[in-house]
Amino acid sequence: MSLRDLLYRCPVCGHHPLKGVGDEVGCAECGVVYHRGGAPALIRIIPGSGSDGGPVDVPASVLSRALEEWGGALSTVSQDPESGLKAEADVRLKRGRGESVLHSRGQFLGFRERMADTETGRLILDPDKLCFQPSSGNSDVVWALRDVRGVQIASSALQLYLASRLLLHFRFVDDSCRRWDELLRHAIQEVWRDEGWGEIVEFQPRISVR
Repeated sequence: MSLRDLLYRCPVCGHHPLKGVGDEVGCAECGVVYHRGGAPALIRIIPGSGSDGGPVDVPASVLSRALEEWGGALSTVSQDPESGLKAEADVRLKRGRGESVLHSRGQFLGFRERMADTETGRLILDPDKLCFQPSSGNSDVVWALRDVRGVQIASSALQLYLASRLLLHFRFVDDSCRRWDELLRHAIQEVWRDEGWGEIVEFQPRISVR
């Protein structure tokens, strides 16, 4: 997972979003730069200009907890009392097209998901659905959150499994898959509560309830 995906807001001041690519991101609000490299599981915090302190290495787990203390992903979006939670992001989407059989030296190894060509567009999260607006101008595609049966981060992408057995693979252009993972889990749990289906305890490989 890239550092931009991991740190979707600044652990020091809470600002959202951070800007950067790969293993370095920075905060436009407080000037702190975060860099991953060197020792495993450590992230270097480089203070902004004018600070008296120098760089310090901090465990990634500590910074993750700091995001939660700032309110996590939910406090990065508006939650209108009437319209509810809403978020938008530019994405690259791949849809599953069934499975291929894997063989090696004549022996069956398992199955591999076959994916369709990449589609670009805008992903919109509403309280009870996801809407994909293709850049091509084709009609919008809507998936009800009540039909989602699994949510899983895969590297720097987010995968959803639907009741229809369709796999959706989203890669975010300038947003964080971890942020969207948290937002979707919250939205799906709210839908399940409204439906009276219980509390979700596991989202991968499939949604499980108490």
